[in-house]
Amino acid sequence: MTAAYGSSKTTSSKSLTTYAVPFEPQMAYLPPTIPTYTRPSDWVSMPTIVTGDKKIAILYAVWNDTSNFVALSVTGSAGYTVDWGDGTSPVNYASGVQAEYNYSYSTVSSSVTTRGYKTVVATITPQSSGTLTGLNTNLRNSTNTNTSTGAGAAASPMLEMTLCSAALTSWTLGSGTPTVRHSYVEKITVIDIGTLTTVNSLFNNCHSLQSITAFSLGSSTDMSSMFQNCYKLSSIPSFNTASITLMNNTFQGCDILVYVPDLNTSNVTAMGSCFQDCRALVNAPNLDTSAVTNFGSMYANCSALYNVPTIKMAASGLTTLASMFSGCSVVKTINILHTSTATGVAANSAFTLCYCLVNPPTLDYSKFNNVASMYNACASIVRFPNKVFDFSNIVSLSNGTSTFNSCYNLTWIDTIKCPAGSSSGFGTTAFVNCYRLIGIGTITGGFYLNTSFQNCYSLTTLPTIRPESSTATNCFNSCYSLQTITLDWTDLPSGPTMNSFFQSCYSLKSVTMLNATAFAGPLSSMFQDCRSLETIPTLPSTSTCQTFTSMFQNCYNLRVAPSLNLASATNTTSMFAQCYSLQTVPAYTFPSTGSVNITGMFTNCYSLESVATQAYGASTTLTTGGTTYSTCPNLSSLRSSNLKVSFSIANAKFSGTQLDQVYTDLPTVSAQTITVTNNWGTATDTPTIATGKGWTVTGT
Repeated sequence: MTAAYGSSKTTSSKSLTTYAVPFEPQMAYLPPTIPTYTRPSDWVSMPTIVTGDKKIAILYAVWNDTSNFVALSVTGSAGYTVDWGDGTSPVNYASGVQAEYNYSYSTVSSSVTTRGYKTVVATITPQSSGTLTGLNTNLRNSTNTNTSTGAGAAASPMLEMTLCSAALTSWTLGSGTPTVRHSYVEKITVIDIGTLTTVNSLFNNCHSLQSITAFSLGSSTDMSSMFQNCYKLSSIPSFNTASITLMNNTFQGCDILVYVPDLNTSNVTAMGSCFQDCRALVNAPNLDTSAVTNFGSMYANCSALYNVPTIKMAASGLTTLASMFSGCSVVKTINILHTSTATGVAANSAFTLCYCLVNPPTLDYSKFNNVASMYNACASIVRFPNKVFDFSNIVSLSNGTSTFNSCYNLTWIDTIKCPAGSSSGFGTTAFVNCYRLIGIGTITGGFYLNTSFQNCYSLTTLPTIRPESSTATNCFNSCYSLQTITLDWTDLPSGPTMNSFFQSCYSLKSVTMLNATAFAGPLSSMFQDCRSLETIPTLPSTSTCQTFTSMFQNCYNLRVAPSLNLASATNTTSMFAQCYSLQTVPAYTFPSTGSVNITGMFTNCYSLESVATQAYGASTTLTTGGTTYSTCPNLSSLRSSNLKVSFSIANAKFSGTQLDQVYTDLPTVSAQTITVTNNWGTATDTPTIATGKGWTVTGT
């Protein structure tokens, strides 16, 4: 009896035509609106300071607490004087000596603000017509015994600063873990200062900073982390950055930054994480990046970034663009002039999560040693401008994974050049979820097949592939449209693991060149749900494989089971379940010792007529054999040796003679049952053959 069931089955409930792109911008571009900072009206007024004055004014918050500690230090040509602003007499300090004070809430005359504290202004001036050359407010009052980060709740936070000292060349506001509450500062006004020697981390962790005036950066070369974690800063004034060479983390974490002016960055060599997490930035500034060698995470997580000027990379010395635009979810076009001669450049995650990227840059991929997740989740890319993806210089297997993962609308790639050698490679999870990928023109070198094309629903065309690795799990799982594939495993020293390799390849009709020396296993679900597959190619030796679970389950049109060595099998559960067209099964040899689970191995094989001798080892423990041959209505021939577990061949087509042959093949057991109900020959069988060996025969 022959039956074909594939034509009536639904192959997929998933559309193969359109895949929605998340977060597609719906509004036309509009210039950003820069918020205007409004100083709280109930703060005490700052003193009037004009150019030429030698004054520094600091507004403090004074809480209704027993202590409001303040500490600062000023250097200069003479000592300095601090008027603490609470009516007490000004205090003189020698240059470099730490000034400390404890404001008393009751003696500060200002009214309580709507924020719940009083305010007071401390004014710093030089003594004896001297100059102020250095200011450090990142200090702890020695009287305060609370050593927690930030000097505890009793530390008096700074709210506002005004600086006017033409000789000031050193300024420390706060850096790293603060020792005072500089994170409360909202406004900084610089009227006049000298040539600062360093500005890196100057405003780092000024979480409340909203307004700042530009000032001379002097001879400073390092602007790294200058505004890092200024969460409330919405705009940056125009600084003269001509001397700056380092801008790592400069604006990182400026959550609401919407405006950065064009900056002179012609001498900058490092911009790693410069704008990372600037989630409100829509327009990237025009920057001269021709000397930059480090672009790592430069715009990472700039989720509102829409306009990016052309980026020119250094002619030599380029080291990384890893995560450069990672998480830039609305940017559509990125233009990079990649003319660098540098090799060994990291590009991992460079454009990952750029959901709306339509026009990716043209790059020389031969210069990269790491492309892992480079275009991961670039859901809008249909075609790349590059005709050739030269990945031949990838240095390790981990550096070539998930490169195009979840590029939902990618349709075609012309050429991929892979490295050769087991220590390097490209391909693992490379094209997972590329729903519209039709094919790849040419693949050279060794390709890693582990999960490489899973869920490529539209894939129909691939060149001959030479797998590089023995791990090939889920390679073509759910490639609904794939009809044929050629795999050249001839030069592999050992065979691959193949579990779920072709699972749910509904259209797969033929596979060629599966000619490895052996399969190492497991082979679970290798061909499961291959509904169009009629014949199985010659398979390598499976003598060392242990797991065959669901290997051919739901292969509706499979007519002949392949010859397989099951000598090491431990689990053949549902191996041929629902193979509706399967007619014959060859002889299989099972392990001589150990345990084998044969549950449902041939269940629902409606067309199965004969099963050649299944040789179970005399010392083998068989697990749950009751459903092994369940619902095989056309089965009329079964040979086995040492099948010593209860099983059913009910509702089949065994004659009396054929049933007797089954009884004859049975070993001697204790308390096992064979069910033969509703076989047409049960009236003429000889159940005593089986009962004499310890079997209970049900259905005579």
